[in-house]
Amino acid sequence: MRRSVSTDPSRRTAPWVPRGCVAGAVISGTIALWAFWPFLARAAFIHDGREMAEMSRSRALGRGRPRDTAGALAAAGWPDIADRRHLAGAASVRRVGRLKYPVHELTQDGDVVASLGRFGWFSIFLGSGQKIGFPDGERWRLGSVRQGGSICPIVIDGAERRVAMARLGIRNYGINGKDFACVLIPADPDRIGRANRWTLHYYEHELATVTRRPLSIETYHAVPLGAVFLCFVLARYPLPEEAAPRLPSFRWR
Repeated sequence: MRRSVSTDPSRRTAPWVPRGCVAGAVISGTIALWAFWPFLARAAFIHDGREMAEMSRSRALGRGRPRDTAGALAAAGWPDIADRRHLAGAASVRRVGRLKYPVHELTQDGDVVASLGRFGWFSIFLGSGQKIGFPDGERWRLGSVRQGGSICPIVIDGAERRVAMARLGIRNYGINGKDFACVLIPADPDRIGRANRWTLHYYEHELATVTRRPLSIETYHAVPLGAVFLCFVLARYPLPEEAAPRLPSFRWR
């Protein structure tokens, strides 16, 4: 017996799909998106920071490295920080202990600029913070505060006054002090994982280059020590909010 096939479009039915398969696909996609969200965010960070990275890389190779004088930087609005703790030139962090303070030292030309406690993501963002001591006996602390739903690293002095604070910006980190503000940008975002080189900028002026491994900094102008310590932390560790999923913003007219 020959079977007839209807050609009437109104009698055709869609293929049957079990509801369990649809629910499983939705759940699997949601889990995969949640698991790989930090990598997707890192890819966006890499893509958007590529232009600034190319500028920083060209400067590092000598093609356009800023030759601004202190007067030109002051004319652009950079404050005079000669009367406060600052760093000018190259300095590096070396390990001198394991658990007992001091664990690291910031040295410049063989001299100890500051003694540092143990680095650690949990101790800085969730714990008591990192101790910072100077040869004259003054003590600072690098910890974190909650501000506007974000956890921000902050440097405070012995009188609990804010020296400098950092926040997550648009593909960069903003570092603010009492009368200064600068931006930390990854200089090699094509690297898998955390960038190894970072550049500190004040508008179009490049202030310093920070290296994660080995942990060091080379300043082209005098930079406040509070900003230097925050650069070390941001070069080593991401902020807690960077791994959180974000919804796109909408603008209604």
